[in-house]
Amino acid sequence: LLAVTIGLRVGHALLQALRKGEQRHPFRAYLDLDLTLTPERFRAGAVAAARQLDRALRLLRRLFLVQDLVDSLKLAVTMWLLTYVGAVFNGITLLILAEVLAFTLPPLYEKYQARIDRSVGIARQQIDDLVAKVQAKLPALAKKQPQ
Repeated sequence: LLAVTIGLRVGHALLQALRKGEQRHPFRAYLDLDLTLTPERFRAGAVAAARQLDRALRLLRRLFLVQDLVDSLKLAVTMWLLTYVGAVFNGITLLILAEVLAFTLPPLYEKYQARIDRSVGIARQQIDDLVAKVQAKLPALAKKQPQ
């Protein structure tokens, strides 16, 4: 990032020198932004961060202390599958794939939205039917209904 901004600054300075125009900094709008961290801004950020941390801790407690067996098993299977993904790809490869997918999947979804939604609906229905059958055979796995 520093190399890019230095390159832009030097390139802008060279263009201004060739044109013999006024020397205006290319990042002036960003340099003029007020980034002062007031106590009120800090408190608001700390409160928002505390809420997110509290939500994450409650979720982790629920999953790791097996409040709901099905959700905890889903987490265990996902973590087990991720060990195989981690064995095949390294971190930078996963980041590159994530970036490519982030710019590829939304246009593909917009183009084939009806087909994708129909297929996902069918798959979701089959999964729900399978989960219902398993829960019917093993009542201990059934989610507790709130009273």
